[in-house]
Amino acid sequence: MQHIGSSPRLISATTTLGPENIGSIVRLQSDAPKYNETAIRVMKKHKVAINDFYTS
Repeated sequence: MQHIGSSPRLISATTTLGPENIGSIVRLQSDAPKYNETAIRVMKKHKVAINDFYTS
């Protein structure tokens, strides 16, 4: 079988602010920038495209 067209491409998306403390999950809005900084650093290292929802 031959693939016709463009190759699939991985795209990462940054996280956005969400509600805090839902049930047993504790999530702080102040954590979003920390998660995004780490994810962006890793994605850039591996040349993965990033869809930045956080700063948009």
